[in-house]
Amino acid sequence: MSIVDPVAKSANSNSRNRERVAGGVAKKFAIVVRIKPDGRIIRLDGRAAWVLNELVKVGKRSLTASDYPAGISLAHYILLCRKEGFLITTEREAHAGVFSGVHARYRLETPVTVLETPKAAA
Repeated sequence: MSIVDPVAKSANSNSRNRERVAGGVAKKFAIVVRIKPDGRIIRLDGRAAWVLNELVKVGKRSLTASDYPAGISLAHYILLCRKEGFLITTEREAHAGVFSGVHARYRLETPVTVLETPKAAA
């Protein structure tokens, strides 16, 4: 089974956080992690799961909205992860150019172990 691109939403889907997969069947992206050191297990679905997976992948390097296509509400999915108890720090960075300003860089500080690799979950 292939990993579903959580960015590509189905035009026919009536549900949020659903992606198109082969055969027109919509499934959610999911991840299950164990928080260290207390051992609590948390499952996230949809784009919050995708963002948590991205945070785990980049590690201490951190990520920013400019790393992804326009239209991803990264701050919202970071908020959803924080509501589940994950400590995610935010650094403000200035950027130059025609549209100069400040953007956020997010880093997962909660040590986790991925128990289920991200996949299309039923």
